[in-house]
Amino acid sequence: MGLHQSCYSVNIETTNFD
Repeated sequence: MGLHQSCYSVNIETTNFD
C-alpha cells in the first residue's frame, strides 16, 4: 500500500491502486 503513495500522482488519474 506504500507503493501507491509514490505513484499517487500517476495513479490518481487511473485510480487502479485500489
